[in-house]
Amino acid sequence: KTRWRAWHNRGVSFAMAGRSEQAIRDFDRTIELNPRFANAYFNRGEMHCELKDYAAALRDYTRALQLEPDDATALNSRGYAYFQLNKHREALRDFTAALRLDAGNAAALTNRGDVFADLGYYAEALRDYRRSIGIDKNLGHTQRSIAWLVATCPDEQYRDQELALSAAERAIELEGRDNSRNLDPLAAAHAEAGHFDHAQRVVPPATPSASPAERPA
Repeated sequence: KTRWRAWHNRGVSFAMAGRSEQAIRDFDRTIELNPRFANAYFNRGEMHCELKDYAAALRDYTRALQLEPDDATALNSRGYAYFQLNKHREALRDFTAALRLDAGNAAALTNRGDVFADLGYYAEALRDYRRSIGIDKNLGHTQRSIAWLVATCPDEQYRDQELALSAAERAIELEGRDNSRNLDPLAAAHAEAGHFDHAQRVVPPATPSASPAERPA
């Protein structure tokens, strides 16, 4: 009766080791043995997100939430999957629901801010980013999102050279230069400050880098 726990625990170990496909297979087996274990669906959804299969992730998060409707973490993750599928209304709904359950969820605040920024609600985006930083100053995602918005915002009233540079540099400090998602905001911040040579050195034109839209949940 408890074999499903062994499969699930091994799946978690594979997930922690970055072996997403092996983890998914173990979570598949867990669900076969215990189809009402919400955490197996959630964890499988996380692996599908790692592999950028957001439609599959969405199905798993939805099933997890059918079993445990008041799981703020699952709501945040499903909101992220919706966002990556360009379903902005559904993403906002899930992030807001997560925050009703857990007002101190800094990741959900940042994720909701990203949706607001994409929709052009820049004041709302900055409000959520600032609330997120007030809860957790060490989320590289939040720093990266702020840097990108205040360096590139089409509405110039929200541009802020100093904040863009400080936030971009803080993201690098937290996550390192090996995280390619941090390079575009850093380059944009230098460009906004007029440091064009420096911006080109951060992300050379011939070097592809990850889009800032590909943000972690």
